Amino acid sequence: MRHDLDLTPSNRANCPLSLMSDRKPLLLVESNPEDRDLFSEAYQVTGLAHDLIMGPNGEEALRLLHPSSLPSAVSVGPAAVVLE
Repeated sequence: MRHDLDLTPSNRANCPLSLMSDRKPLLLVESNPEDRDLFSEAYQVTGLAHDLIMGPNGEEALRLLHPSSLPSAVSVGPAAVVLE
């Protein structure tokens, strides 16, 4: 199931991620480096303050999801996982 988010400035306040105060990072799982760059650039335009963590595949994503791999401020995991 696909969910599109409209993150234009007028709709940004309605984004579920903008309502989160804990600032957990987002995890992007994408094998194509060009698509990772494109997502990163598009995410920067949103103005959301969450850090973006990127993994090239599922194995790396699982490693990144392990508590010892996450930034010290993150105790539970990312706010969202975006899969290719």
